[in-house]
Amino acid sequence: MNFGFVALRWQSPFWRTWDWALLVLALLHGISGLRVIVQDYARRPGWRLAWNWAFGIVGFTLFVLGTIIVFTFDPSLFR
Repeated sequence: MNFGFVALRWQSPFWRTWDWALLVLALLHGISGLRVIVQDYARRPGWRLAWNWAFGIVGFTLFVLGTIIVFTFDPSLFR
């Protein structure tokens, strides 16, 4: 897989949407796993809340940045 392959593939709205869905599902899976780990190992409720908020903010930030990249990326600017 190289830049040309991705540029050709992302000409289709289907593949952009597919890749965005994979991004969203991977982020949800990862943040959910981190939440479970925090529930298992963080003893104090305050720390649990802080860690869950931190992971939620990081996850939301990555979601926004990934969405912007997937839907606004123009491969013709890099040729």
